[in-house]
Amino acid sequence: MKDDLQSKIGLENTLPGLEPIRPLGAGTMGSVLLARDPQLKRLVAVKLLRRELAADPVSCKRFEREAQAAARISHTNVTDIYSIGKGTDDVPFIVMEYIEGKNLADVIASHGMFSVTECQEILSQLAAALAAAHQERIIHRDIKPANILIEQNSDRVVLTDFGVAGIGETGSEAVTRLTRAGEQLGDLRYMSPEQLRGDTVTEQTDIYSFGIVAYELLTLRGPYHVEGMADPANAHLRQAPIELDRVRPEIPGQMADILKRCLAKRAEQRPPAAELARFLAAVSTDADQADAPAVDPGLPTAVAGFLEELRQREVYRVAAAYLAISFVVLEGTDLVLPALPLPRWIFTLMVATALAGFPVAVTLAWIFDYRQGRLSTTGEASPRYARQTTRSQRIALQILGLALSVGLAALLAWWLFAA
Repeated sequence: MKDDLQSKIGLENTLPGLEPIRPLGAGTMGSVLLARDPQLKRLVAVKLLRRELAADPVSCKRFEREAQAAARISHTNVTDIYSIGKGTDDVPFIVMEYIEGKNLADVIASHGMFSVTECQEILSQLAAALAAAHQERIIHRDIKPANILIEQNSDRVVLTDFGVAGIGETGSEAVTRLTRAGEQLGDLRYMSPEQLRGDTVTEQTDIYSFGIVAYELLTLRGPYHVEGMADPANAHLRQAPIELDRVRPEIPGQMADILKRCLAKRAEQRPPAAELARFLAAVSTDADQADAPAVDPGLPTAVAGFLEELRQREVYRVAAAYLAISFVVLEGTDLVLPALPLPRWIFTLMVATALAGFPVAVTLAWIFDYRQGRLSTTGEASPRYARQTTRSQRIALQILGLALSVGLAALLAWWLFAA
């Protein structure tokens, strides 16, 4: 019976000092099994590296570093590491705390929609786990529901699987990476913009992934409108997240704002894990939010939010393209016009039209987000501004902006042509 079990879980020989019981799961790096420690009389989870990877020094080092990273974190919401070793078949293994329960992905699939209070409790514990990891300069880099366990009897949230964790180097924002050239670690659905671009990974990378998990937990869907396999990366890099309180109006405004901050495209605009943990542990879910904690949301002002929106929508590209095309057309016309039987005022009219059309083009680029192919209202880049105004007010502002730009264009054209 014992030999059959070992064959089933892929062990040719025994694990020193442990009695295998049954498989718990498997992943790309290895498998996890339930075992018994007869000396301490307790159940443990044993993670084994896949046999074909055991001969690879990089994989072995990464596997060892997972244990070292997790062992540095002493927190109730992070898996305890007991020991590391090698089986008699030279396969490395990690002995860790056994959590009887399910991962968050399975819980969401079976449970369905959670209440806001339940989501707040889960996210609060997850944020606390991240705060503890970041305090030790450990960057998980693979935050996703499958790596978050919910203990069956206590509902304790436990962050696990530090297999692709980065260790922050003292005096530097760089991260030690045990990766090969061109190798991408992590799940595309939860990757931050900087991960997708290949930029420096920091603690704020985990915060972005945390934000994705938060949206999935609260809405049973991601924060972006994604269609097809090629869109997730584009969404992370370009799309503005949906408004949480439009999907679930009972979500407190401050909670919706701080979770949206987690998905800021620029890492420095995301809140630190410690702030998230404090906020989520205290935030009120009452409709009037009278007891909501006084947290500085750290969001840009309305003007800064508007400018950030212009940057996110890459309005500058539209402006640059318009000016470049206008210059080429006018230069060409200036060269060709003398050879044609046309009055000189035609060129003046073209110059006036080109200059007058510039504010209209920029305003249209603001109103119509060409990256997403849809009309969108001001405020999507600034939750504070969005909460200060209604959607109809923001649409009215866009109409006013377009009217002013058209009026300015007409005035400029008249002045140039009259001159």
